[in-house]
Amino acid sequence: LDDGAHNLTATATDTAGNTGAASAALTVTIDTGDPIAPTALDLDAGSDTGITTDDITSATTPTISGTAEAGSTVKLTSDIAGIVVATTTADGGGAWTVATDELDDGAHNLTATATDTAGNEGVDSTPLTVTIDTTAPTVTVDLLTTGDSTPSLSGTIDDAAATVLIT
Repeated sequence: LDDGAHNLTATATDTAGNTGAASAALTVTIDTGDPIAPTALDLDAGSDTGITTDDITSATTPTISGTAEAGSTVKLTSDIAGIVVATTTADGGGAWTVATDELDDGAHNLTATATDTAGNEGVDSTPLTVTIDTTAPTVTVDLLTTGDSTPSLSGTIDDAAATVLIT
């Protein structure tokens, strides 16, 4: 059968040649096509700690969303973990949202794969890079003794992107 919906009926004929009435139609849908790769992968704003939209977070179980074929099962995989870190089902419009299993610190390239209700698995999505950073920066200030009420301070910090606040 070709891809698409087909209404199938059955009849029975006995040895005397009598054929009974046709059964009620059974609709069978043939689907041999793979779903397209999920799209629009995004770290949800509620999981994007610090600067929003930078995809850097201290949340170790971040929520990711995207779109896929309606009703398909979506598997999210991390290249660092090398395993599926979340599974969900796309709704009737294709939208999906899922919290990941706990992720270790590092830059995770997350890809999503959709499997449709017929069992056809599509290709991986374009990766979304989410960086998990649970380590607070360390700052040191050099010892200074002065009679100046506005002294110049110096020190070091181990995170070039961090902000230093002197109070």
